Formats: sequence, structure tokens, C-alpha cells
Amino acid sequence: MNKTLLKRTITGLIFVAVLGSGILYDSYSFLLITSIIAAAGVWEFYSLIEKAGRANISKATHAFGGFLLVVTFFLHACGRFGMEIFLVLIVYFLYTIISELYLKKADPLQNWAYIMLGQIYVALPLAVLCYLPFFPAEGNYNKVLPFAFFVIIWISDSGAYIAGSTFGRHPLFKRISPKKSWEGSLGGTCMSVVTALIFAHYFPHTLSTAAWIGMALITTVFGTLGDLSESLLKRTIGIKDSGKILPGHGGILDRFDSVLLAAPACVLYLAAVNAMLPK
Repeated sequence: MNKTLLKRTITGLIFVAVLGSGILYDSYSFLLITSIIAAAGVWEFYSLIEKAGRANISKATHAFGGFLLVVTFFLHACGRFGMEIFLVLIVYFLYTIISELYLKKADPLQNWAYIMLGQIYVALPLAVLCYLPFFPAEGNYNKVLPFAFFVIIWISDSGAYIAGSTFGRHPLFKRISPKKSWEGSLGGTCMSVVTALIFAHYFPHTLSTAAWIGMALITTVFGTLGDLSESLLKRTIGIKDSGKILPGHGGILDRFDSVLLAAPACVLYLAAVNAMLPK
């Protein structure tokens, strides 16, 4: 095993252990790990925008804004507060707009636009993810669903890589990511469905078998689109990796690109499934 692969393997194992432990321990460890990821991801996004010369943003202030977004959604999702908790986000929004009056930066319009984009693209999907552990019963933390969500993404990515490197012939989206293939995408989808069937076997009371399969398909399709979207971002800016915080894996956005579109899509899907259940 060469040094690069060894580094990548060790980092991956630590990453999975930390994230898995955060999900499985209790709701507050889930909140802690999710909010830290959101803050780090927002910081990384603004760093990329700053390096590209697109805007001049206070990274610490708005990374805290991403942290705040996740905490607010979590407190609503678990039933601690009603809609009044979102007043916190209104205050943050007003601060973001008004602060540019006093900061005297060269292009406040660009700053506003990229600040909002960072929150919508990075923090908001992770905030929406906070609803996933509370299906179908509000207030009861169900660690199976968020854990299954991430396992499906990891297995799908691994299956896509193995199938793509072995059988890949037809590019999936050549303009954005030349190495991704339809064969790899199909392999990842098949592996995610197998994973869903395993969860359906061991956790039949969480979701029906059909609902588990639907969750896997939604997660895989939107995870792939999330991956491609981050590739578009990096290609536009002209970089290979979003950061170096995870040795051998790149940055936070490189590791959670699939999650950023898959999480809200999966939550919407489960909300629809829950709405169709007999009351």
C-alpha cells in the first residue's frame, strides 16, 4: 500500500468513526457533529470564493451563521420550540444585510450574494438533515435513518467507483466530470438498493421495504447530482480540491458534496412517505 492510499484509508476510517459515533450516540452528539460540519463547510466555501477574488466575506461571522442555522432547525425538528425559533435566523439575516452599510467593502452586492449562496448551498441542506432522525415521530430521536442515509451514500460512492473503474465506458457528464460513467452510476445505484434491503431486513418497523428502496434511489440520484454540482463549482473556480482538512480526501465540501443535495431530497421524500401513512 503506497503512502497516499494509506493516508486516504486512515483518514477515511477516522472520518467514518467520528461521524458514525456522532449519529449513533444521541441526538445532541448528532447536532454537534452536524453543526460543526456546517460551520466548517461554510468557512471553506467562503475561503474558495475569497481566493477566486469574487467577494470579501467575514468567514468567522458567517461560519457561525451556518452553525446557527443547523441549531435552529434541529431545535424545531425535535419539538423543543415552535416556529418562533426561526426569529433567530431573521435577526441573522437582518444583520447580514445591514452590516454591509458599515463595513465599507468594495462590492457589497457581491458579498450579499455569496454570503447567501454559502448558507443556502452548504448550511441549509445540513440544517434540513436535522429533520431526518425525527421521522415519523416528532421528538423521538431515530438514529437508524441518518445512519442509513450516510451508509447508503458511502456504499453508493464505493460501488460507483469500483464499477466505473472496472466497466466504465460511457461518460455520465463529460463536461463537468469526465471520469464519472453511466456504468459507475448504475453500479452505485445497485449497491445502494442492496444496502437498503439489508436495512429493511433489520429495521422493518422504521420503513417498509418499498420505502427503504425509494430512500436509496432518491439518495443515490441526488447524491450524484450533488457531486456533479460541487465539481461544477470547483471547475468554475479552477481548483482540484475544496480544501486540505482531510488528508487524502480534500476538504469538507469534497466529502459532503453528495449530502448537500441528497439530504433535502431525502427529507422531502420521507415527509411524503409519512404523509401517506394511515393516521
